Amino acid sequence: MVFVAKVMLHGAEKYGAWNWREKKIMASQYISANYRHMGAWSEREELDPESGLNHIFHAIATLLILADAIIGGNLIDDRPKK
Repeated sequence: MVFVAKVMLHGAEKYGAWNWREKKIMASQYISANYRHMGAWSEREELDPESGLNHIFHAIATLLILADAIIGGNLIDDRPKK
């Protein structure tokens, strides 16, 4: 949890604290970020070069933000249709 919090702090410094609550967010943006971090980690890149934190912690943060946006009614669901 501490390392996920560090990722969230990095994001707050880069984008602004709680920035995803200020306006609606697109699901696709966070899905893409999650895929980038999971893809890098699956290719054995442990640490994100910008933050120096593990890609898994970044991936968890993207899911937490998506969950918060769903709960708060702030998600634009732009996933592809079935």
